[in-house]
Amino acid sequence: MSLVVGEREAEGITILDIAGRLVAGTDLSDFRRKLEQVHTQKKNRLILNLENVEYIDSTGLGTLVIAHSAAEDDGGTVKLLKVSKRGVQLLVLT
Repeated sequence: MSLVVGEREAEGITILDIAGRLVAGTDLSDFRRKLEQVHTQKKNRLILNLENVEYIDSTGLGTLVIAHSAAEDDGGTVKLLKVSKRGVQLLVLT
């Protein structure tokens, strides 16, 4: 399944609904570009809805860290929503 990213806004917060796999490849490169676009638009309050993310590899994890760092540098924040048990284990381990 290819990575699909939907964007919506609620109360000044940008929500990215992500479905698929956050793994190295073209789809993840497109997702990074989407995050850069959001950052460029000064949308630094961001929720990443990971409810439909099947798998996250180390490159996907790095992308989440980059998004967090970029938002924090601008005084914003990135929150993760509906992270799978495996995803939580990966984040805790990291």
